[in-house]
Amino acid sequence: MYSKKILLFLILSFLNLACADKLYYKANKLFEKGNYDEAEKLYKTYILKHPNGRKVINAQIGLGWIYYKKKEYEKAVKVFSDILSLQKKDERLYLEYIIGFCYFKMKKYKIAQNYFSYIIDSGKRNVLWRKALFMRALSNYKDCNYKLAKEDFKTFIKVSKDKEKNKEALSYLKNCLYQDKDWGELIKIYEDEYEKTKDLKEKEKILAKIAEIYKEIEDYEGLSKVYEKFVREIPYNSETQKALWWLGNYYDLKKDKEKAKKFFEMILEKEEKNYIFAGAMYWLAKFYEKENKEKSLKLYKRLSLEFSDTKWGKLANLKLNNIK
Repeated sequence: MYSKKILLFLILSFLNLACADKLYYKANKLFEKGNYDEAEKLYKTYILKHPNGRKVINAQIGLGWIYYKKKEYEKAVKVFSDILSLQKKDERLYLEYIIGFCYFKMKKYKIAQNYFSYIIDSGKRNVLWRKALFMRALSNYKDCNYKLAKEDFKTFIKVSKDKEKNKEALSYLKNCLYQDKDWGELIKIYEDEYEKTKDLKEKEKILAKIAEIYKEIEDYEGLSKVYEKFVREIPYNSETQKALWWLGNYYDLKKDKEKAKKFFEMILEKEEKNYIFAGAMYWLAKFYEKENKEKSLKLYKRLSLEFSDTKWGKLANLKLNNIK
C-alpha cells in the first residue's frame, strides 16, 4: 500500500519537475529570440509556481538579464542583488560586474565604483578583472575624479592586450591629463606617439596637439621648439607657412634678427603668395634697410605692385614715399 503511494508521489513529482523544466526552457527560447516581454512572463510564472525548483536561480538570472536588455536597470539590480549571496565565487564576481555596470548606466558612478573595486580587489587578474578596471576608471572619469581615473587607465593599458580597448583607454587618459593639467605627462604621451608613427599626416596632427598645449600654458619657448620640429620634419604646406610666420615674429621679439630673417626667408622661398607671404616680405625689407638697401627697396617695390590692397602693400608705399 505504502509502496504504491510512494511510487505515485515520485511519478507526480517527476511530472511536475518535467513541466517546470519545460516552462523554464520555453522562457529561455523566447529570451534567445529577443521576445523579452513573453520570456519575462514565463520566468515570473516559473519563479512563482516553483519557488524551490531546481532552475529557480537560473530563472531569476534570466529575468535580471531581461531587465538589463530592456534598460530597466533598477529592476535588474534588484533581481541580481537578491541572488548575489547564493552564487559561487566566480559567478558572484560576474554578477557584481553586471550590477556595477547597471549603476554606471544609471549614472550612479560612486556606487558603480564600489562593485568594480570588489572585483579588482579579488586579485584574480583575468578578463573580468580587466573589464572591471576599465569600468572603474571610466566611472571615476564620468564622476570628474581625474586623478583616480588616470591611474586606472594607465594600469589598464599596461595589462591589456586588446588594441582597440587600449586605444580607447589612451584617449580617456589624455583627457584626464588635460583636465588635471598634467601637461608634462600629456606632452610625453604625444611625443611617444610621434616617434612611433611613420604616417606624416598623423605626425602633423600630433605636433599640432603639442603646440596647442604649449599655447594653453603660454610656454612660448616650448612652442618654438615644436614649430621648428614641424618645419624640419613635415612636408611644406599651409600649416608650415603659419609655423614659419610665428617663428619669425617670435625671434624678432626676442631680438634675434638672424633667426627671424631665416624663417621669413623660408616663407619667400616657396612663393606661396598670400597675406603671410606679403608680411614676411615686409619684415625682410625692414631688416635689409641698413645692411642691403638695394634688396630692401626691391622688396618694398614688389609689395607695392603685387599686394597694393593689403596692409603690407600700404606700409610698403609709405616707406617708398619716405625714401623719395
